[in-house]
Amino acid sequence: MNPTIAKLSQAVESLPEEHARELRPIIAELAEEDKQLADVLADVTLAGQRMMHEAQSVKRELAAANRKLAGL
Repeated sequence: MNPTIAKLSQAVESLPEEHARELRPIIAELAEEDKQLADVLADVTLAGQRMMHEAQSVKRELAAANRKLAGL
């Protein structure tokens, strides 16, 4: 869990129950949204790494093709 959300959750527990009861679902929603954002960031990072790997492969293939053409 995001450290800020964890601190907020702890702070809510020190509030009177009537207030804490109303804030708990909001904090749970924030935590879920934070988790979803972290998952999306991980997916985007992985996609970026794949693209970089593919770009490197294309560069190698182009270099090999250029060497081959230069030898003709």
